[in-house]
Amino acid sequence: MHYLSLTWLSWMAGTVSVYWLAPREWRHWVLVAITIAFMAVHAPVSAVLLVGFTLISYYGTRTEMVSGWQAIAVSSVMVVILVIYKVAVSGVAGTIIENAVIPLGLSYYTFRCLHLVIERYKGAAPRTSFQECAQYLLFLPTIVVGPIHRYQEFCRDLRRHRWDFSMLTEGLERILYGYVKIAVLGNYLVSTKFVELIEDVPPESEGFRLYLLVVKNGLSIYFQFSGFSDVAIGFARLLGFKIIENFNWPYFQPNISAFWQCWHISLSAWCRNYIYDVVIATLRSPALGALATLTVIALWHEISPRYFVWGLYHGLGIVLWQQFQNVKQHFPKINSPVLKRFLYGLSVLLTVHFVWYSLVIVTQPTFLDVWHIYKTTLFFYL
Repeated sequence: MHYLSLTWLSWMAGTVSVYWLAPREWRHWVLVAITIAFMAVHAPVSAVLLVGFTLISYYGTRTEMVSGWQAIAVSSVMVVILVIYKVAVSGVAGTIIENAVIPLGLSYYTFRCLHLVIERYKGAAPRTSFQECAQYLLFLPTIVVGPIHRYQEFCRDLRRHRWDFSMLTEGLERILYGYVKIAVLGNYLVSTKFVELIEDVPPESEGFRLYLLVVKNGLSIYFQFSGFSDVAIGFARLLGFKIIENFNWPYFQPNISAFWQCWHISLSAWCRNYIYDVVIATLRSPALGALATLTVIALWHEISPRYFVWGLYHGLGIVLWQQFQNVKQHFPKINSPVLKRFLYGLSVLLTVHFVWYSLVIVTQPTFLDVWHIYKTTLFFYL
């Protein structure tokens, strides 16, 4: 089911209409039913898993205090299922657009469940009713491609929920913004016109052609993925909910650490809270924290050697940035505004290329193809 299809637009329009026309006391249950129906139609296996995970999350944490063993047992069941599923589909052709519900839907859904379990264990979330648990986990706008919205904020909106015309207009505007990114910027300008430009590059300029393909892939992934997030955020607005932002101009950040604070924010924040902070508290090592965090982020996308290498690439990038921060204080202070702006622009340029070249690892079929692009565009003398 394509995000640009009339099918998805019909589901959104129908959901919003039925939702607001339903009696207030039944409104949120109507949304739960629509979510289950949507999954049952487009991904029956996922529908069973989503309902099962909801029951596990609720009944596994319904005590007043959630013990460590409870949290581990409940989380382990869901993580094992996620890992088995991802290993089974590893290497199967598909993209965010073509296979939005499977497997990515399960990845997002599992991390939302884990978020709820961990927050209950920490005591940061009160004992939840089955109604709030089901309504949080079976929330159609974020089922397909996220974001991984937070339980406490969702319940706050749930309790304050009311019709707000400004939220409706914001939602429509955000959905339009997302579709412009996907259809106009991503599909037409980058995937069509820019590709035509690349095809016109003469054969003797292979290095330049491959470099343009690197740029094309970087731009395409951003426009598509951030566009999907905009649609999901706008859809949630139409239903009266404000969910977490997922992108904040990541390609204009001056270093790799700032990039990861602005790219796929809901996932990176999740891993920072539950992976990085735990490693720091336990081992007191920011370097190991960064490596562990980016490894989890990588394997969350796909359990495969190429994504493991991609995660290691970014993890080492953050470690190098951390070490640079330690020695930076010994550098002479720069007072020239012109030089400051130049260095800032240079750092943005270096960061975005560091990210774009990482995408070569996960978009090429073999590591030999990755090396060919690296050596041809970066080490042309080899």
